[in-house]
Amino acid sequence: MAFENRKPGGDGPAAYQRAIRARLRELRARFAQSEIARRTRTPLTNVHRYMNTGKIPAEFCAALVEAFEVNPAWLLVGAGGALLTEVDSGAGRVGGELLMMVEAMDAVARVRLGALTGKEQEKALRKLSDALGSYDRLRERINAQTRPVLKHLLDRYSSLCSHMELERAAGLRRACLQAAKFCDDEELLWELDNQQAMHEHLLGRVDAGLAFHLRLFARKLRDGALKDDASCSQAASLALALRDSGRFVEGRRICRAAIELAADEARQGLGFVELCVIGGSFDVELGDLESGLAGIQRAFGLLAAGQRSFASILLLRAELLAGLCSIAEARARSYPSRGRSRVLLRHACLLEDADELRACVEHSIGTAEHQIPPNEYEACRSRLLLTALTRPRPALLRQFETLGRESPPQVNSPHLKSAMLSIHHAQVARLCGKGAAEAERAQAQLDVVPRDRTVTIDLYAVQARNLAATQQRQALAVAQARLRDWIERGYNALRAVGI
Repeated sequence: MAFENRKPGGDGPAAYQRAIRARLRELRARFAQSEIARRTRTPLTNVHRYMNTGKIPAEFCAALVEAFEVNPAWLLVGAGGALLTEVDSGAGRVGGELLMMVEAMDAVARVRLGALTGKEQEKALRKLSDALGSYDRLRERINAQTRPVLKHLLDRYSSLCSHMELERAAGLRRACLQAAKFCDDEELLWELDNQQAMHEHLLGRVDAGLAFHLRLFARKLRDGALKDDASCSQAASLALALRDSGRFVEGRRICRAAIELAADEARQGLGFVELCVIGGSFDVELGDLESGLAGIQRAFGLLAAGQRSFASILLLRAELLAGLCSIAEARARSYPSRGRSRVLLRHACLLEDADELRACVEHSIGTAEHQIPPNEYEACRSRLLLTALTRPRPALLRQFETLGRESPPQVNSPHLKSAMLSIHHAQVARLCGKGAAEAERAQAQLDVVPRDRTVTIDLYAVQARNLAATQQRQALAVAQARLRDWIERGYNALRAVGI
């Protein structure tokens, strides 16, 4: 029905309840009332009452969406098909509701600017004004009906993602997107995009998740500055998403821009401090150790003891590369975590010191909260490398190949993952006396990594050692020059590479 033909008084709250109740009865024609009660975990007497009288609560609407994959847009306003699998079948009805408003806008658009004083033009403008007024009133009523349902759906969506029930979460996501079409609540829409970013991350679709992070960050910048702690936290999330995809240069630009754009009141929160830590870590990874380490240390000093776990991981990484602490000293520090255990293992594998690596394996791999699970890539690789250092044999190469297939590293860039596996494989091969061919293959993988992705310093250092066992003099010379440059910049841990 066109907006201007709606009957006076027929579009109030009671009318909306009657319309939703009519759609509930349509569902009852498809599903038994007892089944609706069972699957929504609602007493049968309550379901019977909702079908006939009284107010229908948002929780019941949300339960229908989750249990039966009911299209919330259909349930609330009659748009689309009854189920999410049918959402396209009712699209014509939505267009029909807007047709008269579009026609009125089109009539005004055809009028020349200098001819707006005629009676026909005034009539067209009045028609458009009436249609827009009706639309605004309808939109607000729909918003009031949709907000509690979308809020409840988002809570369930978040819960399913938190419990890694990703298939069920996908159904809730579709429902949230349908309900969001009829909701103008900025806070809820922001939370929906934030949850979708997390969902994509859990599914391993980093680029899709990154697109949501970019959209969220752009929303926070609408006022020309990052005005609160939540805005800084969103910038930090975007930077970490870029880090996960290997885009270190872009991540550093985001951090620097966000730090400059942060308002004074936003600089007092945890989000801003962590943003500074992340920015410093990008500097460390991109060759600017001195300023990066100083930035992390300054930010670390601003954190309370209970807030230091994340920052301590990035601080340790910087200090190990700078040669400011040994692995043994690092193991004895406060703030143990799995992230810190991974940093220790990777650094011990870089140094190729059997005693250090053995102590690190015993400390960092296991079932304790701060330890890496024994079947994780870093754990398996570290144990395998320790064996190659102490009892080298060709069979270890086949074991590494199996590891690469069955438990590959959690690296989101395919190019970086291939380069990492090839370099680590070549490292084991070199220690087993079979390194030349594998090192050449690793170099070929390294050479095709896109320029917008950053290969980490420790990978370059391991590959420099690998190249020393080959006849690739030019590639080795480049690797040696790179190492010398880093050492001059303060990366003293690389002196142990010794080539």
